[in-house]
Amino acid sequence: MQSKFVLYGIATILIVSVAAYGVYLYTNPTPSPPGNSNTSNNTVFTPVNITDYYGRNVTISSPVKRIVCLNSGFTEIICAMGGESLIVGRESYSTFPASMQNVTVVGTTSWNVNVELVLELEPDLIISDIMIHSEDLTRFEEANITTIIEYPADLTRVQQFMSYMAQILKTPKASALISWMNQYVNLVDQRLQNLTASEMPKFYFEFVQPYMAYGSGSRIGQLVKGGINIVNSTSDNTKVSAEFVLEQNPDVVLLTTYSPTQTYNEEFFQSNLAAFQAREGLSNLAAVQSGRVYLFSYTLLQGMRIPVGMLFFAKCMQPDRFSDIDVNNVLRDLYRQFFDYELQGIYVYP
Repeated sequence: MQSKFVLYGIATILIVSVAAYGVYLYTNPTPSPPGNSNTSNNTVFTPVNITDYYGRNVTISSPVKRIVCLNSGFTEIICAMGGESLIVGRESYSTFPASMQNVTVVGTTSWNVNVELVLELEPDLIISDIMIHSEDLTRFEEANITTIIEYPADLTRVQQFMSYMAQILKTPKASALISWMNQYVNLVDQRLQNLTASEMPKFYFEFVQPYMAYGSGSRIGQLVKGGINIVNSTSDNTKVSAEFVLEQNPDVVLLTTYSPTQTYNEEFFQSNLAAFQAREGLSNLAAVQSGRVYLFSYTLLQGMRIPVGMLFFAKCMQPDRFSDIDVNNVLRDLYRQFFDYELQGIYVYP
């Protein structure tokens, strides 16, 4: 039972927030310019019809002026699209860009929202992840507040979220961000064309907890292209044994890492690598022997950073096809272009 709660806690961190990502990674960032409002008197607003993650049909029938966002990944996307001036409420982990620190905090996460405070802010749009309580969702619906539920670790859902937010915000930065993301998703597909099964290495993809794996058919597992996952399941937290990994003897290992202080640097990754190699018997794995154990920050599994994660995974599988790509530099370009911010540290290793 205790391990179940440990797993739940870790999964909550990975799904609902990139919390410390804003607190520690973005120390005193340069705020980007306020977003452009879509409320021009000369513009006729076209209703936006949305089907959210839960299959709920939602219609945005008038210009959005006030947003409460209950997931830091979605907050980041809205701000990158130029809509940060519309955000009037947030959960506690939405601390980037710097302007968000002046926005009213309505709860730690979507799991424990102060409903009355949200209602006082009079939003016309609430955006949440799947951790929101059904009772809170009902309260918002009864107050006639449009509420959208999405999943920040699902590439397809993130793309759809960005598509309809671009229609809502109507800013040049919105379409630019979508183009930026699609560029790298398409690059992965293009460079892996005509790849045969015999050219694909076997890989083991581990969650932040030892021997908890991302299955080949899971949302996260499907982000890895160009290799063959040794764990055949649809779960993002499939429990495997050391014996299973040793028997499968993968050519490549992908290790998800999480730093409570968000200090992602060479020393942090080397420490995690050493801990993995010190597990009984794993020093004999093909991946360890050939130096193909790759580590990355879990923050690449959510929101607008997902294509960067995909690029990293593809390079791990097929290094010759992506030898010209520096994944850390790609991530830095994302924040430089959409936040005018110089990202520090490294988020993939080696």
